[in-house]
Amino acid sequence: MPRIRRDDPWRGTTQPPAATVAVRYSQTIKISHLMTGLTLHSHAHDYGHSRSSGQQQVTCFRRADDDDLWKVKGPHGTQANHRSNEPVQHGDDIRLEHVLTQRNLHSHSGHPSPVTGQQEVTCFGSGGQGDSNDNWRVEVEGGGQWNGQR
Repeated sequence: MPRIRRDDPWRGTTQPPAATVAVRYSQTIKISHLMTGLTLHSHAHDYGHSRSSGQQQVTCFRRADDDDLWKVKGPHGTQANHRSNEPVQHGDDIRLEHVLTQRNLHSHSGHPSPVTGQQEVTCFGSGGQGDSNDNWRVEVEGGGQWNGQR
């Protein structure tokens, strides 16, 4: 797993380390896959392969840069300050807004990933606005709040 600098936003994992902090609404985070160390990443480039949605690409990335930053927001239809600074809990529906492009992490059926053939994941919307396909359910093993490391 890549080394984390103190000034980096923390990374959420499926198995957080012993020293953890709560993930909070309105917070900017990075999310890494525990097994590979790859970080959820997007940039201002759209999918262009056949059968794609043509929306903004989302991938995982080994190096770290500002395209890995995501803002935790309430579900579609809630106010911008929804539960601001409150911890995110098991069962909460959230949105993750890509900080640099202000588009929400998004998924929908009917468009396969060019890599896996599974359901395509994109960034969608404008200025943080999108639709209900931007909602993601938080599932914490054992329940409780979503924790990550600094």
